[in-house]
Amino acid sequence: MAERPIHVTSTGSDTDGLREFPDGSNSGLLIPTHTTAQRNSSPSTGEIAYNSTLAALEFYNGSAWVDLNVESIQDIVGAMFTSNTETNITVTYEDGDGTIDLVALAGDITSVVAGTGLSGGGTSGDVTINVDASQAITALTGGDLTLFDDANNADVSLALGTSATESLTIQVLNGGSNKTAEEIHFSTATASATANHGKMVFDIDGSDILTIDDGGIDIASGKTIAINGSDIAITDTQLTTEEVQDIVGTMFTSNTETNITATYQDGDGTVDLVALAGDITSVVAGVGLSGGGTTGDVTLTLDLSELSAVTPIDGDSFATLDSDGAAEQRTTTTALATLFAGTGITASSSVIGVDASQAITALTGGDLTIFDDANNADVSLKLGTSATEALSIEVLNGGSNKTAEEVKIKTSTASGTANHGKISVYIDDTEILDIDDGGIDLAAGMTFAIDGTDIVSMTEEAVEDFVGGMLGGTETFISVTYQDSTNDIDFVVPVNDEDDMSSDSAAHLATQQSIKAYVDSKSPIGKQSMWIPSTGMYPTATNGCADLASLDSGGNTGPDLKTLDFDDAADEFAQFSVAMPSYWNEGTLTFKVYWTSEATDTDGCAWGLNAVALADSDSINTAFGTAIVVTDDAISAAKDLYITAESEAVTVAGSPAAGELCYFNIFRDVSDSNDDMAEDAKLIGVKIFYTVDDVHEA
Repeated sequence: MAERPIHVTSTGSDTDGLREFPDGSNSGLLIPTHTTAQRNSSPSTGEIAYNSTLAALEFYNGSAWVDLNVESIQDIVGAMFTSNTETNITVTYEDGDGTIDLVALAGDITSVVAGTGLSGGGTSGDVTINVDASQAITALTGGDLTLFDDANNADVSLALGTSATESLTIQVLNGGSNKTAEEIHFSTATASATANHGKMVFDIDGSDILTIDDGGIDIASGKTIAINGSDIAITDTQLTTEEVQDIVGTMFTSNTETNITATYQDGDGTVDLVALAGDITSVVAGVGLSGGGTTGDVTLTLDLSELSAVTPIDGDSFATLDSDGAAEQRTTTTALATLFAGTGITASSSVIGVDASQAITALTGGDLTIFDDANNADVSLKLGTSATEALSIEVLNGGSNKTAEEVKIKTSTASGTANHGKISVYIDDTEILDIDDGGIDLAAGMTFAIDGTDIVSMTEEAVEDFVGGMLGGTETFISVTYQDSTNDIDFVVPVNDEDDMSSDSAAHLATQQSIKAYVDSKSPIGKQSMWIPSTGMYPTATNGCADLASLDSGGNTGPDLKTLDFDDAADEFAQFSVAMPSYWNEGTLTFKVYWTSEATDTDGCAWGLNAVALADSDSINTAFGTAIVVTDDAISAAKDLYITAESEAVTVAGSPAAGELCYFNIFRDVSDSNDDMAEDAKLIGVKIFYTVDDVHEA
């Protein structure tokens, strides 16, 4: 067979190139061959070769050699079918034989039977299940709940409560055949005559924001009404009985009435209503109904007792008609129940029921009514993801009396974020207001009206006059005058600026300057002193003076003293502490020493004092500041009181600040040249002088 090189990396006997066999029985391409050990050390991306070690075709992908044997391809494709999500089909990769098994799930439903809370069903074709409004649904768990009804003249309602007379109703009213959402009604009904039964409470994140009851709208304490984020103030204007009667009477004048006439009697404040008589003489209950009558309000009630009782069991059969009408057949209760069981529906013992563990995302039909007389008459509708992240509409009833006393609309959220759980009200897809943590916030351009009259959309002049009228009350220490011509408000406060408060006026206020001047004149600002007796001191652990001793002044005619005695041979020390007042300026201190002696001579004594200030968490082992020494010379007699001159300034070590504890160290400085007394010096006490820069202790 002839061999024609297409590309060869080298000539001669080199076979590492790509070759073509143009003729002969072995025609085709000859791919370069190498072992794993012989792989090109610097391959180009896309380079192809046959690996005899692996017995597989391989290529270089730019970073590694990839083999292309059958097993590897099978594993790659098989991995694409592993750990995926399949619907109505199972996929299994069989690695042993390199195959993929596909199994489609076959349907086995033969019939659908309506159970508790449902109606409809069938055994073939398109089967429809409807929610039966005559039965109670106590819980719906899932996502959004949608009620649309194009067959009920487009008037759709949601009712919560125990009955039609004890309930909350949310109704979308539409304009007859045009079926546009023209009006939304929130209404409560209660047979109880108790005041404020049926009231509505709007609750945001566990806090009551707004209550609507017999008296009107009541905003909770601390909450506001806002327009476009700005709070507005609303005042209550009390109308007289006659004014209310005239307003209501006007509502019945020149109106259009159907089957009734209305006349307002201004004299006695009453409204006469005359209903036109109908021409129906009797209502007779037919088969399956009871009730009827010939006068007054006539009621018809479904009476199942007129129908023959049926107790279906698994073996019972039902007549069916094929969808094409070609044949009549029969099916069993069990088959029908199995047929109709599906998402959100359960079948057990031939009975179809609502599966509360599954989500119901949409209900299409007429009015949804939820009445529950067995739940202590407290009925709720909850929308959300959980009990802690939801909107709740509750009809609260008075215990056993089961009257719709209160309707509570509230939100719950576990989040601590501000305004989470807020309620937004939209009309015709336009935002009207928000109710959040701060209260009610009307959207920009929206108005707040009472009986059709806007109370927040007023002209600038009307607002100015309204505000001016609010300032006609009783003022204390201020006079307020509204200038209607200029729309200014004048505020005048009677003020006396007297540093000595000499006028003693009860009708004027003092200025800040005069108050400060007066207080400063009466305050202890400046140099102050404190007395520390020897009884408040203690000898130091090292080189301490003698313990506290008693000194009889003599003859039991004068005061007896408690003294600390300091020796003449060596310096001896005593200490005391003071929590300095907060009005201390934290500057330097001075001192005087009060002392005595039992000597009779003209010798002198030297006293030293130093100090340190400690704050919270400071080490107690902190050195005292520099000592200041004051001397007292030429004493004359035993048991005389001696008072030193005031010392030079003592700098307190540390960083003195308000409220810190100051430790003082007092000692007899025997090394001082002026200390030449050979007897004990007896310390009576020390007077500390400091500077005050404020009036009172904090």
